[in-house]
Amino acid sequence: MNFESTFKPENKVEKFKVFVDWPHSDNDIAFQGKTGNIKLEVVATQVDPEPEVVDFGSAQMTLYKDSTSSQNTIDFVNITNFKLKNKKTGKEYAVGTSPSNRKYTFEMKDIPVGEYTIHFDMPSGMSVKEIQLGGAYKEINYDATSNPLVITKDKKEYAKIVLKSELTLKEIKPLNDLKVPSNITIDDFKAALPKQAIIVDSTNKEHQVDINWDIRPFNFENYKKPGTTTLYSEFFKLPVNVSNSEPSQRLEVKLKVVFE
Repeated sequence: MNFESTFKPENKVEKFKVFVDWPHSDNDIAFQGKTGNIKLEVVATQVDPEPEVVDFGSAQMTLYKDSTSSQNTIDFVNITNFKLKNKKTGKEYAVGTSPSNRKYTFEMKDIPVGEYTIHFDMPSGMSVKEIQLGGAYKEINYDATSNPLVITKDKKEYAKIVLKSELTLKEIKPLNDLKVPSNITIDDFKAALPKQAIIVDSTNKEHQVDINWDIRPFNFENYKKPGTTTLYSEFFKLPVNVSNSEPSQRLEVKLKVVFE
């Protein structure tokens, strides 16, 4: 007699029981009136499944505050425990790097194709304003349920994460007038310019911000000396935990310079 059956054990085990359903037939006549044991020989052949082919893609995350303006990027280290979670398998992927010249980005490679949700922790007092998916001018809003991040084969997918803070900018305090001699050199003049300014948030707390100036030789030579001139700083960055007001304020300070 030859019984053939194919089955797959539920778990990875080295031994298991085999039950044989032996229907009554004419073969039973051969055993009538006899006693003893019936030897059952089981031959098991392992059939390996076809190897699953996994395709990979990559992703680049960029972190912003308030808006996706290039001036509003913030370093990616401001969020922690960042990971992508595969919606089908539940596996999580967190390995990536931030280039030294683009610390506001996080680049991930060798991510299996599929749909992913985005997870991370934020500083206290901050929340997600929006997450945009796609390349420039093709962005769509991320939604964990209806519009997740989709990793495709051999392509780089993009996500822009925009945070906002409970604290907002209330005031930019004016700078004191700067008085310098009329014969000052351009290098000494640059050194004399203020390097910090004070802003006030919505709780009336003061914060110090760094400011920079664009002083060009041609303009410097044409300042009225003696006399006065008005300068405007380059745009400065707010502290990470302070968002711009609505409507937004220009993040610059004005300085009155008196050449004596």
